[in-house]
Amino acid sequence: MFFGNKKKGLSKALDVILILTISLVILGVIWVIVRDFVLSDSEQLSLQKLIMDLRIERVKVLPDNTISVTVMRNEGDGDFIGLKFIIEDEKNSEEFVEYVSLNQYEIRNFNFTLDKVSSQNITNIKIAPIFLLTSGKEEIGSFKTVWEKNPSGIYECVPDCDGKVCGDDGCGGSCGKCSIGSFCTNGTCICLPKCTGRECGSNGCPGGTCGECINEHGTNLCVAGTCQPTCISSYGDCDGNRTNGCEATLGTDIHCSSCGDACSPGYFCSSSKVCILL
Repeated sequence: MFFGNKKKGLSKALDVILILTISLVILGVIWVIVRDFVLSDSEQLSLQKLIMDLRIERVKVLPDNTISVTVMRNEGDGDFIGLKFIIEDEKNSEEFVEYVSLNQYEIRNFNFTLDKVSSQNITNIKIAPIFLLTSGKEEIGSFKTVWEKNPSGIYECVPDCDGKVCGDDGCGGSCGKCSIGSFCTNGTCICLPKCTGRECGSNGCPGGTCGECINEHGTNLCVAGTCQPTCISSYGDCDGNRTNGCEATLGTDIHCSSCGDACSPGYFCSSSKVCILL
């Protein structure tokens, strides 16, 4: 009888221990769920906290489709580990992440080289802070449009005229104009040659020429853009090309007394430059 009661007491004790163990497990599960909910809720509150404290002070357009964005953090508690930027024009958008922390009232410049978006056609820029949650996870806060293109004056284009004397300055202006008779290419004024109707002499550009008058058998002067050859004895300008002078020998069966004076078949040109019968 004594042993029977002892066994029953032991069974009840084991039942109590089992119930307590199950209860603890259930409480642990509930705690994890509640903890995650509380942490998630507190983390979400943190994500909403600092977005209003960021402001874009200025946007500048730089050469090579690059922009400089000046960001200021206003008063407000909390920390973030980085910023995510979304830059948009009317058709495209690009995203950039900068791992940086800003103190209150601190101003920082960020340069971005754009690929899809045109630096001169940006319509808005959005910023969101990047937070490190208590769980160790990085989370991006809500995006807010903190800059929109308008006539406020914070949008500046920096002219790019380094090494240029003419052409577009990248801001819709000009780095300079070329003089009459010149054209601009790659920021340099190039003289436009003027050789229409000219076969020799200057082309109107420094050191440039429309051609040269050559004559190995006499002289060849350039007068008003035209070569005027003068031949020595026994030579003539027979090809009609004044630039190469007196290229043909006279006294031949083809050019006997003068250019084009060819002897008929059976005749030859004598030394007296007369065609005679063989």
